[in-house]
Amino acid sequence: MDIPYPLRVGTRGSILALTQTKAFCQAFTTKHPRYGAADAFALVPIKTSGDILDSEPLYDIGGKALFCKELDAAVADGTVDVAVHSLKDVPALLDERIALGAFLPRADCRDALVSRDALSLTNLPSGSRIGTCSLRRQAQLLRLRPDLTIVPLRGNVPTRLEKVRRGDLDAIIIACAGLERLELLHLATEIFTPEAMLPAGGQGIIAITHAPGAPKALVDALATINNADAAAAAIAERAFLLGIAGTCRTPAGAYAVRTGDSLTLSVFLGTPDGQHAFRSDTSDDPAHAAAMGERLALFLLREADAPLLAMTGKA
Repeated sequence: MDIPYPLRVGTRGSILALTQTKAFCQAFTTKHPRYGAADAFALVPIKTSGDILDSEPLYDIGGKALFCKELDAAVADGTVDVAVHSLKDVPALLDERIALGAFLPRADCRDALVSRDALSLTNLPSGSRIGTCSLRRQAQLLRLRPDLTIVPLRGNVPTRLEKVRRGDLDAIIIACAGLERLELLHLATEIFTPEAMLPAGGQGIIAITHAPGAPKALVDALATINNADAAAAAIAERAFLLGIAGTCRTPAGAYAVRTGDSLTLSVFLGTPDGQHAFRSDTSDDPAHAAAMGERLALFLLREADAPLLAMTGKA
C-alpha cells in the first residue's frame, strides 16, 4: 500500500500548532516531492480537551495528555493518517493505539522570561506576579527567586503575552521554541540556560504520531524525516520521565544534548515550593539513550529525599 494521498494530518487549531504542522508538511515534501502539490495535505483541525478546558491548571484536570486525547482517537480510528504534537505534551507512557513515527530537528529548548518592563529575573521587584502553569518552572523559579508570586496561567502564546502587555502579570515564563516558531523571540527579556532552568522533556521537539498498523510505506516515509539527534534526546528524556512515573503533576525536567559521539542527559526534580531539588546527569553513547534515562530515574528514586519522592508516581 502506498503513502496516502492526500495525507490527512491531525492538528490542534492554535496558531502555534498550525505553524508546527506547516513545518512537518515542509519537511515531508523535502523528502517526498510528490507532496509539494497544493492538495497533497488535508489538514484536520481538532479541538482537544486541553483547548476546551482552558481555565484550570492542567495539573488539576488531567495534565498535558488532554492536548493529545482527541488527536490520539482520530489517529486510532483512522480519521487522520498522522498527528502533529509538541513532544512535551505527549505522555511518557504512550497510548497503546499510538506510535511515534518521527521527530523533527529540535528548536531552542530553553525557557524564556517575558516581562512587562523588559526586566530580567534578578531585577524584578519582590512580590512580582509571574505567570506559569508548569510546576517544573515554578519549582526552579522559586529556587532562584523565592520572593516572587506564582500565578496559574493558561492559554495560547498570544493570550499569555497579552496578559503581560495589559499588566495583568509582571512577567511570564514561556518556551523559546514557541516564541521562535511564531517569530516572537525578540519579546524575550531573558533566556534561561539549562543550568538555571532545566527544560521539560521533549521541549522544542515536534513529534509525529501514527497508528501502529499504519501502512508500511507511510511508516518508512516518516522515518526519512526523523532527526537522529532529536530522536536520541527524546528517547533519553522520556525514559527518565517514564522511570519516575512522571506526569504533569511532577515538577521534573529532562534535557539531553549530543556532543560529538556522546549524549549527555541532565535531569531535575523539585518540589513546587522550591525548597527541595535533585539534579544529576550522565553521558553515554546515543545508542544507549533509553538506558541512560532509566539509569537516572533509578538513581533519583534511590537518592532523593522523602519530599521529592512524594512528587513521583513511585512514592
